[in-house]
Amino acid sequence: MKTLFRWGVCLVLLLASAQPLLAKEKNVVAVVPFAVNSAENIDYIRQGIADMLSSRISISEKIEVVSRDTVQAALLQTGKKD
Repeated sequence: MKTLFRWGVCLVLLLASAQPLLAKEKNVVAVVPFAVNSAENIDYIRQGIADMLSSRISISEKIEVVSRDTVQAALLQTGKKD
């Protein structure tokens, strides 16, 4: 019985010490602008979808969404359009 208890304590200590190794760093995600093909001007829908995706994807401790201004600046540097 004592050996079973010792093995249990060793297992708990091993799992407790391995937990920080399993933790991931914060992930960074960017919502890139996209085109909406329509005969009418529905830019408000495109902007609304981008805002909705950003708010739904972000998790404060795990996933950070890059701001729209940062994405626009990066696209301008590469020469890509909106």
